[in-house]
Amino acid sequence: MQMMERVMELEEKKKLTVITLLWLWWGELNSFRGGVQRLATEVAFITALQADKFQTTKISSLNREGRVPEIRQTYRWLKPPEGVLKINSDGAFKCNERTGWWGFVIRDDRGAVVKAGAAAGHFLTDAFHAELLGFLAGLKKLQEWALLNAMNNKLKGKKEITVTRPGCFMGLIHFLANRTQEAMPAPAPPISLGAPTPYITSHGSKVARLHTYDWVVLVLLAVLDGVLNIIEPFHRFVGSEMMTDLRYPMKDNTVPFWAVPIIGIIGPIIIITAIYFKKRNVYDLHHAILGLLFSVLITAVLTDAIKDGVGRPRPDFFWRCFPDGIPDYNNFTTGAICHGEASVIKEGHKSFPSGHTSWSFAGLGFLSWYLAGKIKVFDRKGHVAKLCIVLSPLLLAALVAVSRVDDYWHHWQDVCTGGLLGLMVASICYLQFFPLPSDEKGKLAPRVFLLSLDLF
Repeated sequence: MQMMERVMELEEKKKLTVITLLWLWWGELNSFRGGVQRLATEVAFITALQADKFQTTKISSLNREGRVPEIRQTYRWLKPPEGVLKINSDGAFKCNERTGWWGFVIRDDRGAVVKAGAAAGHFLTDAFHAELLGFLAGLKKLQEWALLNAMNNKLKGKKEITVTRPGCFMGLIHFLANRTQEAMPAPAPPISLGAPTPYITSHGSKVARLHTYDWVVLVLLAVLDGVLNIIEPFHRFVGSEMMTDLRYPMKDNTVPFWAVPIIGIIGPIIIITAIYFKKRNVYDLHHAILGLLFSVLITAVLTDAIKDGVGRPRPDFFWRCFPDGIPDYNNFTTGAICHGEASVIKEGHKSFPSGHTSWSFAGLGFLSWYLAGKIKVFDRKGHVAKLCIVLSPLLLAALVAVSRVDDYWHHWQDVCTGGLLGLMVASICYLQFFPLPSDEKGKLAPRVFLLSLDLF
């Protein structure tokens, strides 16, 4: 109201120019929703031209020529009932880039502004999508404002503390009802509301393209890990006296090597995909799988690099080196002179750290982080069942680690180090894509999706 009073106090020409600019600005906003955009210089030229025309043209002369002046319906704000807060939101959409902007304003029944805000949005489906983002941001600010008022009331010693008034939610209903009643000067073309959350069919390929370099890095990590498995590890000196601790019998793996990717990768992906079919959020699906694969592959590269560099013999190295049970040592150095199969001896120098353990804790540790965020395990409501669900993947990883010691393929130091390594990498990779599970935002969506909305 103060702005309009200032405008009406201007001289006639300036007043017409400002009013014309506001009128054209509203029309340009609706045109921009439909994907049409003009340069600012062009809008300024039209504004000056129309203002001069309105100043020199008389309505009476137009009537004498038989032309009826254009009557344009104006946008009128309808105030809410007394004691009710009302949210108005608006959005703009750039169809060729799938980006846009949104804004909101919260006013009381007197028209006074309580809160307002605006920001850019990405990965939008249409103009209505942008407008809904503005409405959601306004709702969040309204909740924060109500909570702050409640805290102030408590500090002032009021007996009754109301976090949110019923009128606030009546105002939201009032907002939705009045959207069909408030007139628009130039309504945008009919639009259809897209999916409430981004789907694979609508956003999957674009999200994947935005992370092309990440997928390329994953492939390079897989190739590097393959090379590390091919090269010969360091052959640590093994003397005759050291063989006392390396004479454990050779046993088959309780958990075969081919089962580790099923436990650490395929299993978590199945659970993540099941959550996608419930949440229908492609950002969550994409970044959960990407983070899981990064966790496992980074752990694999670190594990195999350390294996090749350390070359620690396995607990059953005696039987790998001397399969016939007849030892042979150097008379001068007392070092073992192995006559077993070369591939078996090579594998015998890869004890530290445990690959089965690190892979399992990398994949299942990431899954535990992911489940903790999805089921709100840290909501402070004391649901122990949620904690049991989160710890279940870690228990499975621990059982894999115990099997490596029971099979005499690793020393206890190997599995402890492998478990810590896998869990550490899993934590880093999870926090790279998602907020902490204790964070309120972590219950909603991956970090990159929240940042794309510019809400936080």
